[in-house]
Amino acid sequence: MAGVPTTSRIAYVPTANGDTGVVLSFMEANSQSFVEGDLVKLDANGNIVLMDDPPGAADICLGIALSAATNVTSGNTYISVQMIRPTDLFIMKLDAASTFAETDRGTYEPLDRVSAGRWVVNKAGAVTVSALQARILGSAEYGADGTLAATAGGPVYVRFPGTSDESQVLEFGDIAYTP
Repeated sequence: MAGVPTTSRIAYVPTANGDTGVVLSFMEANSQSFVEGDLVKLDANGNIVLMDDPPGAADICLGIALSAATNVTSGNTYISVQMIRPTDLFIMKLDAASTFAETDRGTYEPLDRVSAGRWVVNKAGAVTVSALQARILGSAEYGADGTLAATAGGPVYVRFPGTSDESQVLEFGDIAYTP
C-alpha cells in the first residue's frame, strides 16, 4: 500500500506540518549490543542501554535507537535517539499471530522484542504484561476502497502514553540533557 512504511521496526510518523519529532544524542553505556530500532532507556549513569524485554515496572523508555551501539568497553560514542513523546504517532507491527480489529482502537497492549531491533505490539499476550504499553490507534492497512485490509502481524498506528497517564515514557522535564 502506498504511503505505509513496510519496515519491521518502530517508525515515527511525521505530521502534516512536517514535524519529524525530536532526536537527541546520548552516550552509550559499556558493552551494549542494541541495534537500530531497539527501544532504549537511561542507566543510573545517564548512558543509554537496551530496554528490558519485557520492560519492567521500573523501566522508563527514552526512545528508539537510530543506530547500533558500538559494543565497546571504553571510548563509547553518542547514539542518536528518536525521543518518544506522548503525543507522537508511531507505526509498528503486531505480533505474528494477531490482526487488527476495529475493537482494538484505544486498547493498551504490551511490547515484545522478537529480534534485535524489532519490537512488536503483543496483542496475543504471549509475554508477561509489561509496564510499557502501546495504545493502538488504528490499522495502517486499508485497501484503495477504504476498507480494512488487515493481515496477521500487520502494521498499526500507536502512541506511548505519557507519565501523566502513569506509563513509563520519559517526559522532557525528566531529562537533564547537556549537548
